[in-house]
Amino acid sequence: MNFTDQLASAIHDVKNRMQLMLPHAELVAKSKDLTTSHAGEQLQLGLEELNQRLVGLLGLYKLETQEGIQCRDVYVADMLSASMDYLPEHFNVSLNCDDDLLGFFDENLVKSVISDAIHNASRFAKSQIQIVAEKQAKGIELRVEDDGPGLENELGSEGTGLGMKFARLVAAAHTNNGVQGAVTLGRSERLGGAEFSLYLP
Repeated sequence: MNFTDQLASAIHDVKNRMQLMLPHAELVAKSKDLTTSHAGEQLQLGLEELNQRLVGLLGLYKLETQEGIQCRDVYVADMLSASMDYLPEHFNVSLNCDDDLLGFFDENLVKSVISDAIHNASRFAKSQIQIVAEKQAKGIELRVEDDGPGLENELGSEGTGLGMKFARLVAAAHTNNGVQGAVTLGRSERLGGAEFSLYLP
């Protein structure tokens, strides 16, 4: 096993240990004491963010070692609902997606990208986050929007570089009849903050 493989294995172990810690942080966040509850919520969010970073690193390893992607039929609404775990309760989060919307993609990789986008939105949103999935051309568009300070301020923050590199690699790995997936960033027309969009052909 070379160093890169050893590093990927170590990251996987750390990620699994962090996932075991998340339920304990959730219990702390449910404390009746407001100070303790707030501390638990911050711990929860921090662990989830670190977990997503590690998932992203493992995804990069998978893509750059030519392991390829494993596409299958995915009920998009179910995947998006699972991606919303550990969002603070004070956020008004809306999910706009038909229950029967079916996609064909690598669920683990796409879920990691969307989870990272949702978590990033939660760092900047004032109170609202909107998640949208809809058919677009011959593929599916997934969007995460927030009512935060806007794209320029959010991109100026730390921690977005790896997430965007990973998102673009995942998008590019999904192709259909010569059409390649794509990631775009812009301003949310509805909420006024940032908008992250992932198109899968």
